[in-house]
Amino acid sequence: MALANLVTTKNKLIAGGLTWALSFFSPTLSAAPYLLKSDILSAQATGKIDKSEINNKVQAKFEAQKIARKKAAESLRQQIANLPITQEQTLAQLSSLNQTFATRVQGSLQGAFVQSSSVQTVNGGVTADVTLGVCLNNFVEQCVGKQDLSNALLPLLEPESDIVERYKTEQYPQAIQRAFIFAVGQKNYSATLQTKIYTEQGHLVLQSSDLAQQDKKAFVWRAKTADLSGYKPMIVEVREVNGSDLIISENAAAAILANLRQSEIDGLFVVQF
Repeated sequence: MALANLVTTKNKLIAGGLTWALSFFSPTLSAAPYLLKSDILSAQATGKIDKSEINNKVQAKFEAQKIARKKAAESLRQQIANLPITQEQTLAQLSSLNQTFATRVQGSLQGAFVQSSSVQTVNGGVTADVTLGVCLNNFVEQCVGKQDLSNALLPLLEPESDIVERYKTEQYPQAIQRAFIFAVGQKNYSATLQTKIYTEQGHLVLQSSDLAQQDKKAFVWRAKTADLSGYKPMIVEVREVNGSDLIISENAAAAILANLRQSEIDGLFVVQF
């Protein structure tokens, strides 16, 4: 996918495709931050039809594929349920606690796509291998235009408390950056859908939900560094990490706000960890 398209799309961390029963999940499932490090969540499964069950070879191939798709879908359900939305809760937990949240998830998970499929005859029987995929973001060609969970879910997360003051400054950099890389390094960062950026004085600068409805700005987790070379990104040293929250300097905060104030400027905010 062309990088120009990358930043002019809406903030789409995860996109999907899969209709599933929300009541299927247990609220005790643990978070799986590794999910946010991939572009597409995949599940591979095998379906088999024994030769003794084959009356029609064509029908047997369809049945074997159907079995494989069903198994792959179950695997995807489990992985999607583990997706961390906040530091405290997974997708399954929020869906079970909030009916509006659950409804939006259900509406967003439509049409998991087949990444690969093969059918072969083995010992007179039929074996099918199917890999299903669900997009976690729209930064690869396969995911453009697919359903998007982030735009559906981020607006439902609780707004920042009034107790937390937003960062304000009268001085902004003259040169406005088009991209920022938050360099977490070896610090213990927990990837979640909702990441917040604070100054060292505790003022809120930016949170991923701020960009949920914007066409020209996006919040990205683990983008490939080579994809950003054309943007000459500003490397932001992350001073501290608190779960999924990042603490940065006042100067970096001013540069970020200068970009946010210029709504026509593309903005790519990347967390590298």
